[in-house]
Amino acid sequence: MAVKVTRENMGVVFSPRDEEVYSNTSGVLYPRVIELKHANELNGMLLATFEFATLQEPPAIPVMCSKDGGVTWERYSRVEDTQNGFGFRFQPHILELDRACGDLPAGTIVFSANSVPLDFTSTELSFYISRDHGKTWQFRSSVAKGGPPIEQNFGALGPVWEPNIYIDKKET
Repeated sequence: MAVKVTRENMGVVFSPRDEEVYSNTSGVLYPRVIELKHANELNGMLLATFEFATLQEPPAIPVMCSKDGGVTWERYSRVEDTQNGFGFRFQPHILELDRACGDLPAGTIVFSANSVPLDFTSTELSFYISRDHGKTWQFRSSVAKGGPPIEQNFGALGPVWEPNIYIDKKET
């Protein structure tokens, strides 16, 4: 869905007030933006993702795109928790691989977020990949599992938080 550009909304990726299903949101958290550099004709396209509260269950993480340097944004895809079915409630992170990593070629988009059931009894950092530059997503692995997302819970099995994906070493 493309949004009509006005002076007030130029460059705005997402506004929860635009749709009723998002009207009960507490806001947008953990925004991430990447520029595709290994996507052939899509090079230069921006992908943005973020966490937000929604009335939809299970929640999914939106992926927005901009083909004009961030002036306008539209929905591109969404990452759904196909492994657990709990939904992604917290802390998405997205990265385009700048070189091959294992069986993943350069240009693969990798994504991680916190899969949390509606009763908040556990946390799990799930890892997904996209081989078509963020259009579709496939579960790859579970990175870490933990207890409920309650910071005071560290005496028991503590929660896992905030995935961050980086490539550790540049090739020379």
